[in-house]
Amino acid sequence: MSNVTNDAIPPSDRQRMREPWPPVIGTPGVTQGRYGRVGNLELVAPAVDDGLWVGWFNTDPDETYQGAAAGSWSGALRFARGRRYVSATIAQVQAGPDFLEVLATSDAGELRRLVWTPADGFVDHGFLAHGVSGSSGVVESPDGDHLVAVVDANGLQVLKGRPGHRYPAVVRETAGDRTWLGGVGMPELGDDVIVGVDAAWHAGPTGEEGHLDLVVRSRWGQVLLGCVSGPQMWTLVAERADVAALAAASHARAVVVVVDGHAWLHVIDPDVEGNPSEPVELGPAEAVAVAAGRVDGLGPWQIVLRVGDRLRHLSGGRSSDVVADGWAAPGTATLHRG
Repeated sequence: MSNVTNDAIPPSDRQRMREPWPPVIGTPGVTQGRYGRVGNLELVAPAVDDGLWVGWFNTDPDETYQGAAAGSWSGALRFARGRRYVSATIAQVQAGPDFLEVLATSDAGELRRLVWTPADGFVDHGFLAHGVSGSSGVVESPDGDHLVAVVDANGLQVLKGRPGHRYPAVVRETAGDRTWLGGVGMPELGDDVIVGVDAAWHAGPTGEEGHLDLVVRSRWGQVLLGCVSGPQMWTLVAERADVAALAAASHARAVVVVVDGHAWLHVIDPDVEGNPSEPVELGPAEAVAVAAGRVDGLGPWQIVLRVGDRLRHLSGGRSSDVVADGWAAPGTATLHRG
């Protein structure tokens, strides 16, 4: 997927290896973080048997012969052993600094929080909710709040935490009341019929504050986009879908849905004529993840589709399988760990 070219001869203590990623299930998560010169992609997905797999895409233009090859995915690292998961999200936050926040839902409906630090790797920081049918990843507001939208035994709620000097420990609370859930023009959308949710921070027009946007899916498959603050209006994105994921970049928002085994991209951008845009078919998929970002200057959306037990990466109209391609010491058996 990359335009990287490098004719230099690799050092004698490095060999290049290429192999499929381990098989995965459920819903993956993807984000563009701040590691690397231009921001590597970070990817997490439930393993088919136990725990989670995590890896990264090297967006740097120059080859260093360390880890993932330039323009390629790394091998996968297994963590969070001891539970079987059905979905996972990943975010890189400013706190720490730049720690990775993973939220993963187990097959028992427990949403757990795992934080990566350079010193300790991934550490399980316990559960956030029980009886979970849907959850966003951690969304960081401009003032540093960590927001999580979750559908659990209490319905749809937004949890808020503010990292302090004890981070990565975070005390969370419900972010205000939920009177906004009904929406104007969609009065039947009570939180008792919502079964899925995703969230993203949406920049407001010039001179206005941004806000938290939600995409929700009802038990009948309706997918609607709305915001927690401001005018309480919901936009119907799809009449029927099995899956929905949300990302935001500047004023634009991308909603990816899966309908009858195929993924579709909807872009809602008030700055572009034809809003929302006509949906674009992305190909076969059973689960999706979307993030704002660019690879080789292509974007603004980075999309990961799960088809069976394999993952595909879509960026700026290009599509390729998620395959480990990296550098290792001679004699190394595999790029994967754990």
